[in-house]
Amino acid sequence: MILDRMRLLNILDTLKMASGHKVMKISDFVKFTVDKSGGAVYMGATNFETFMIVDYGDVSLCQIEDMPDVFLIEFGRLLNLIKASTTTDAKFSCNAEGDVIKVATNGSFKFPVFKEHDQYPTSDYANNEAGTWQAEELNAIFEKVKIAISKDVTKLSYQGINYDGNWAACDNRRLSVVRGGDNHQYDGKSVLVPATIGELFSRCKGEVKIGVNDDGNMVVITNEGSGLLAAMRLIESPFVPYQRLFDDAKEHIIAKLPKVEILGALKRLGCFTDKIFKVGKLEITTTPTGAQFKCSIENDVGDGAEVIDAMEFEIVGDQSQLEGFSASYLYQIENLSEGIEAVDSQTEVVLHIQPDGKLRINEDKFSYLLSPIVA
Repeated sequence: MILDRMRLLNILDTLKMASGHKVMKISDFVKFTVDKSGGAVYMGATNFETFMIVDYGDVSLCQIEDMPDVFLIEFGRLLNLIKASTTTDAKFSCNAEGDVIKVATNGSFKFPVFKEHDQYPTSDYANNEAGTWQAEELNAIFEKVKIAISKDVTKLSYQGINYDGNWAACDNRRLSVVRGGDNHQYDGKSVLVPATIGELFSRCKGEVKIGVNDDGNMVVITNEGSGLLAAMRLIESPFVPYQRLFDDAKEHIIAKLPKVEILGALKRLGCFTDKIFKVGKLEITTTPTGAQFKCSIENDVGDGAEVIDAMEFEIVGDQSQLEGFSASYLYQIENLSEGIEAVDSQTEVVLHIQPDGKLRINEDKFSYLLSPIVA
């Protein structure tokens, strides 16, 4: 059986995210399934949280007739071997006893076969389709949503991405949402998918179908462009009722700022943060010609301040407040800069500040909500 090195390497690199388990030894192996009637080879891996199968594609029947129908060999060693080889192909063969697979690249290497392949766990990939997306679209969505995924391992509901037709993540300080829109209507139940789904999306090409399995405990991803079929175990935890945070929002201040200037100021002030002091002050004052935003930080490691002129400024409601208006808010600097950076526009960003100090950024289907720091 002769397999193209680059195609094999790409498949193994994709399967890597579903391999390895601290206890279950079988997760250290890659499973080859040889379909002799159809002339195809499938490769699979699982860590008992994610189950993945990738279709290598068609192979010549004469190449696979002497191969076992199913065999498991050590994943890590095979991946490292293919990475280190410089040949264009990898030739697989099996000894007469069926207990050794030989892989010929620059040299000849033998892999003992994991004999108890019947112990390999399987997943039910049957699913109720929840939506069809383009891989490029999903990757762009994940880049915006992932900024609010929590790293706090004690809060399950903050570690994943909620899907209910929209994509949302929350870490208790901020909320990032990308709406599905009219092209992605979904009437199923809300599900919380692992953050690792983003890496899986990055491996997809073209149309991606997403569904929930019949048992309702796994999200199933199908992508013909990469030959990928995957099932990921859902996070069993309720997500925050995020929609009411937008429904109840009240406008107080709306300001359009030059994106490059405000983002640059926040990143420079970020140089003066440490493990404790990560909070910056945003002071707003009106001037005869508009409004100014002063970003500043003061702590034991240093201090600094920058002033940005607003491109547009509005106080919602009583416009008589404009003259001599001033207000100040405290925000986590990285959180604020990440929300601004997620905006697609290269020239401007519009900040909506609510009466309670919550800061919103809206752009097309993307919404970002950041809570202020209460001193």
